[in-house]
Amino acid sequence: MSLSEQDYRNILQKYEEKRSRALQQRDLRIQEVYSKVPEISRIDQQIESFGIRSMQAYLTSHEDPVQLLKKVRSEVEDLKARRSFLLRLAGYTEEDLQPVYECPYCQDTGFVDGKRCRCFEQQLIDSAYERSHLKHLLQQNNFDHFDLERFSPVQREHEPCSARAQMQTILSAVRQDIRSFPANGPLNYLLTGSTGTGKTFLAGCIAKEILDKGYTVLYLSAYDLVAQLSDRRFHYRESDPSADNIQFMQDCDLLIIDDLGTEAPNKASAADLLHLIDLRIQNGRSTILTTNLELSAISKLYTDRMVSRLLGSYRMLHFVGADLRLSHLQDPVH
Repeated sequence: MSLSEQDYRNILQKYEEKRSRALQQRDLRIQEVYSKVPEISRIDQQIESFGIRSMQAYLTSHEDPVQLLKKVRSEVEDLKARRSFLLRLAGYTEEDLQPVYECPYCQDTGFVDGKRCRCFEQQLIDSAYERSHLKHLLQQNNFDHFDLERFSPVQREHEPCSARAQMQTILSAVRQDIRSFPANGPLNYLLTGSTGTGKTFLAGCIAKEILDKGYTVLYLSAYDLVAQLSDRRFHYRESDPSADNIQFMQDCDLLIIDDLGTEAPNKASAADLLHLIDLRIQNGRSTILTTNLELSAISKLYTDRMVSRLLGSYRMLHFVGADLRLSHLQDPVH
């Protein structure tokens, strides 16, 4: 997973804060009990000091250590029984004096037996969702809401098949790739087709599956991505916090660049984008690009080198059919 060191530090800091709050609340409850039943405070002090007092008794009396241990255990059990009785009498239980952790498995440390707790893993996934820019979008854009019935079964003129048949083929290929990710290499897709045929929706579905596998995803429109790259190039400073954003673009497990071509690229921005794509190919990172453009139009806006990279390293999935946003569907796909 490509979360930054700062992401990890932030999560660990949250665990420290949660554990500290649980212990503080426990201490407050103990003080409340002590104020109501002072004898419980005296009993706790006696129990805590038994070790030292037992050692002192052994050194001064040279009593048989086995017998001394039995006596100590008996006295401690008597004190604990008296303590439990007083707690119940005051309306408390032993559990009331224990810290209440959000996660009982790791006790808000994030780790169990030296391994990350499942709650820590969930924190990583949640953090990845936050950084993906997709948290709210994926409430709808996921395979649970993907309905093939939305796509027309009628083949349009000049198209190889119906939108539904094409989508069935695309879904089958994508789901197989997701199941084998990352063992079979990166998921590099170029999703092409006219407006409103389901490209962004499918990209969102893929993103959710990858996020739920515990990997990092970043979604950006081509316009926003190029703007950030350009701003970084012209306003570079060593301490610039945007450096982490650029690094995340380069390192996240899956980068989705939506609506390629709508950002009105110039020579510099096209070079920035090509450099980013090259870096991700070299590092084995997954990238999905969606565009309404044909390859011939992409080569005119960018360069032949860009088209070469796409043809050489990306799997092209072409969407057909009419604009679903113009149809009378309850939940538009785009």
